[in-house]
Amino acid sequence: MTTLVTNLDGTGDLDCRCSSWLEHWEKFTNTAAIYCSATDCRNYAKHGCHVIKAFSDDMCHYIVPLCDSCNKRSGDFIVNAHLVPANVRNTCG
Repeated sequence: MTTLVTNLDGTGDLDCRCSSWLEHWEKFTNTAAIYCSATDCRNYAKHGCHVIKAFSDDMCHYIVPLCDSCNKRSGDFIVNAHLVPANVRNTCG
């Protein structure tokens, strides 16, 4: 379940039918997002954040729970969370 990911910039205007992207993640994992999913962070999750898998041909956008500071990370980092597709057409749309 650990995955190397990269934050996506410019996704702040994207929305879905869930009340937030964090709720989107919780809905499709049936899990409460309490802690940031970055493996080297122990902060509370505040956002459902758009990421892609690093070094992968899979260019799908995914949602993971992150804290404020990890949401602003540049570069690749490891998350320990289910990756929920951000494609609302296939999920909540």
